[in-house]
Amino acid sequence: MKRALIVLMVITLVTASASASAALISRYSFNETSGTTVSDSVSSLNGTLKGAAGFDGSGSAVLDGTNGTYIELNPASLSGLGAVTLDGWFTYTSVSNDNVHLFSIDNGSGTGSNGSYLRLNVHDARETGPFIEGIQGWGGNKTVDDVHLAQGQQIHVTVVYDGVNNYEALYVDGTLAFELAGNASSVKALSGYPMNVFTLGRSPWAAYGDKYLVGSINEFRVFGGTLTAGEIQAYDAAGPNAIPEPATMLLLGLGGLLLKRRSK
Repeated sequence: MKRALIVLMVITLVTASASASAALISRYSFNETSGTTVSDSVSSLNGTLKGAAGFDGSGSAVLDGTNGTYIELNPASLSGLGAVTLDGWFTYTSVSNDNVHLFSIDNGSGTGSNGSYLRLNVHDARETGPFIEGIQGWGGNKTVDDVHLAQGQQIHVTVVYDGVNNYEALYVDGTLAFELAGNASSVKALSGYPMNVFTLGRSPWAAYGDKYLVGSINEFRVFGGTLTAGEIQAYDAAGPNAIPEPATMLLLGLGGLLLKRRSK
């Protein structure tokens, strides 16, 4: 039985890593030690530190939660995409954060663009404890709820969003936490979202007093297309400082699955 399970895992991971359905468009590793430019090592679509945001000199950008402190990325990385995978390693430390976000794609007005935005909320004090609030479209349709995240430690979060096939998913530390399929009322086409700004650590409603992220971001990546579950598991096993080759992804993904099975 165990041998059959391992063979099945190998076949699944080979199929997943061979698909290469998502191309890495932008990668932000925050290796800078000074200045305000966040380098994109893949496409040179550089970002900018805003407010009091800074580099810690060890590969992370640090956000202190003060007004106007966030990271502005280049929205050109999203241009023309039918599907996107957003992948990041971050730490947040404040239980007082209210309606703070890991990322937001909106028009930059700070007023929520009349309900048209794509965002990932990491904590809202109106709920009990930290959680992922949602990947949302017009009308504020909540699609992810009560996925709790540990504070004060690095967390790997991956969002898969495919408006063409009406699919979205959230992975936490390489494990599927939520998915929604076939619901066009919530999974809008990416082309429908205003892409004036693409930010990390800033709420679409910043103008109304929503707080900014308190914590740090170790790595953030933008993929054109949808990563498979096997690929996400392999990236999680490799960690934030490496992009594994397909063969390595297979071994990392298999090892991760076996470790998870042993721990149960």
